Amino acid sequence: MADLDMLIQTQSTFFYEAGEDQTLINVWAIDLKELCAHGKETLKYLESSQFPAPDKLKNSIWTTQAILEFQDLQSATLPQRGPFFNMSYLFFEAISALREATVCGLNTLYHSSFSNLRVALEMFTFHYWWQNRLSQSDSYEEFYEWLTGKQNSAPFSNMISDIYAEISLPSGASSKDGLLKTYRALCSYSHKPLIKESITTIRAGNLPGFSPEVFLYWLETLASTQRCLLDLAIAYHPQAMFPVCIYRKFGFNPPIGVLLDDSNFVPIKEALGKILVDEYKSHYCTEDKCEQLLKWFNSLTDLTDKEILSTWTEDLPQVNHTHSIEENIKIMWAHLKANMRTTLQMYAYIQKEHSIEVSGDSVIITMDNHKGLQ
Repeated sequence: MADLDMLIQTQSTFFYEAGEDQTLINVWAIDLKELCAHGKETLKYLESSQFPAPDKLKNSIWTTQAILEFQDLQSATLPQRGPFFNMSYLFFEAISALREATVCGLNTLYHSSFSNLRVALEMFTFHYWWQNRLSQSDSYEEFYEWLTGKQNSAPFSNMISDIYAEISLPSGASSKDGLLKTYRALCSYSHKPLIKESITTIRAGNLPGFSPEVFLYWLETLASTQRCLLDLAIAYHPQAMFPVCIYRKFGFNPPIGVLLDDSNFVPIKEALGKILVDEYKSHYCTEDKCEQLLKWFNSLTDLTDKEILSTWTEDLPQVNHTHSIEENIKIMWAHLKANMRTTLQMYAYIQKEHSIEVSGDSVIITMDNHKGLQ
């Protein structure tokens, strides 16, 4: 199949702190044209003094943003041979489904939203199952057998068992039982909801439109699903709990998918809260992978501002010349992040025939039968 021209939307914000003005609209870059009249009624309700759960909404917003920060930990690890570009496909598909679930929920299309939440949970889990399964493999060909429809996927229950057998979780994290409970609830909404789960029951009628009761029920379900996703991502990337100043060591040529910075950590910290942040840090700080990674990072020499700026190779973004050098570097860093996220997504969806062959110091990438030597 020929590749289609793709339009990829992404954004990156440098967070100094968790502001009070963060909303589901700006987290997901939702255009108001995507919202119907019921959706605009939902927004009006959320902004009113009558909305009874502002703290729960705020936590859901920051958990959404925290999950999005893991775009920067999607690895570009190369196998020894075979295709490799699409290894983050399931992650970005899960993110897309989560966004669609949010838009549907705001528009009071709750059944559609629950269905998309289930898809997001399945794909997010499947992504990390594959990451773990292929971590010691010299080829990703097994993944591509599934991706191209030549092999069936493993049963979801088997994937869950495999995943939770490999990870260590702090006591405050969502457990295997918690994820399965959330998944069963989402399956129920998609197939045969119990009477207490029925949208008609919760709404106390079958009239269409906005219902405060149903919205709160949806928000609770959204929050429990998001928490499962966030805890799973942290378990596979424990370095997320230990942010570093990446550009101070690497300038604008950072290793891809390895570390998070203080800006990435702001939403994670806000989503978890101080008590869980401390618990998670205490739990993950002794993991070998995390400990070795941070030891390696801290062994590197700091770059000066001039050295950092000398690594910039793209067109300069518009910056405010009244800002300090450090502030301008952060603007450029956010610009670079957005570009990297876009590139990762483009590669995730590429359909061109390609492969890699690594032999000693030689790396040969073949794209549509054209070979290039790196």
